[in-house]
Amino acid sequence: MRLICHFIVLLLSIMCLSTGCQTASSCRVDPDSEPTWQDSEANSKDLRTVTQRMARSLIQTPVVANAQTPPRIAVMDIKNKTSQYLDTSIMSRSIQSMLIKYSSDRIRFIDREQLKKVMQEREMKRDGLVGSSGEKTLSGADFFLFGEVNSLDKAYRSNKSTYTVFFFRLVDAESSDIVWEDSYEIKKVAKSGLWDR
Repeated sequence: MRLICHFIVLLLSIMCLSTGCQTASSCRVDPDSEPTWQDSEANSKDLRTVTQRMARSLIQTPVVANAQTPPRIAVMDIKNKTSQYLDTSIMSRSIQSMLIKYSSDRIRFIDREQLKKVMQEREMKRDGLVGSSGEKTLSGADFFLFGEVNSLDKAYRSNKSTYTVFFFRLVDAESSDIVWEDSYEIKKVAKSGLWDR
């Protein structure tokens, strides 16, 4: 009897180990491809489309296109006012990256996140601890780029729709005038699972 109990325990241990050691597989996909499951939330393709359109629109606004010297823009955090999880820092960085890439040096960006490090480096240069190609003044922002994402969700039986709007505006840092604003809308419908009801 004791031998049978040991055998059963051994057999159960082997089964637990064999199921616990299974590895998950992954594969690369196109960033613009739709997921195999359907949902009504914004996805990576939507975020890429939004950032490309907003960057193109912003470059064409007169305060940028007609500026004698490249305006300096500080990109502010994008507010997510939806029920979806959106990493809005990806959007901020993508818009900035595209503007830098396609603006042909018509826009400059201010990095306020690294201000502490910039100030430390400036002090070391002024104290002669490190070399410098010349003293420069800290750049001030001419404009602030703000963003906001809002959504309206509706559900009926097993269907769910989400209307998402991405708003962006460029604000003059001296006068607080809104000098550019644009938006992008997405509406998606999908079958909701039990967890959505």
